[in-house]
Amino acid sequence: MQCLRCRGLMVQDHFYDMLDDSGHLSFVGWRCVCCGNVLDPLILKHQRGRRALVLQLLH
Repeated sequence: MQCLRCRGLMVQDHFYDMLDDSGHLSFVGWRCVCCGNVLDPLILKHQRGRRALVLQLLH
């Protein structure tokens, strides 16, 4: 997988969030080994929602 920010290598990583209110302590995401950009399920969900909103506003 290629990083959207710098086109570097993305690797799967485990992350821990002690303040998460969804009941999950850890989750799997992707981290860029070059720039540190992180993609996780919540980030992807928000990005998809934002794109859909922009498309609605454009039409």
